[in-house]
Amino acid sequence: MACCSAFVAPVATAWVALPLFAFWLPLMAIIWLYLLGIAHLISGYFSPIEIAMTIIVGAASLIGIAFFARFKSHLSAMTAVILFVGVAALQYGCFVLSFSPSIAHR
Repeated sequence: MACCSAFVAPVATAWVALPLFAFWLPLMAIIWLYLLGIAHLISGYFSPIEIAMTIIVGAASLIGIAFFARFKSHLSAMTAVILFVGVAALQYGCFVLSFSPSIAHR
């Protein structure tokens, strides 16, 4: 989604990407807290590939948030908030939808 926005509206790209980074970083942290036995907010088994992916996604999210911190926005505050909230809601909706039986058991 963020990559596509870079072609369509480059000025909005950072505001499209930030909620994605902000969604996935805590999720990866929760997985690592579970793997380290610190917190049990989730349960399950994670294969070595899945564990490696948590590192990659977490690192990419950290880097993305760090780059956003240096970003100078040329959008109005209202446009930025609408983009952020809209993309965050879309990401959350996709995440919840991924747990529906018709998708989760494929």
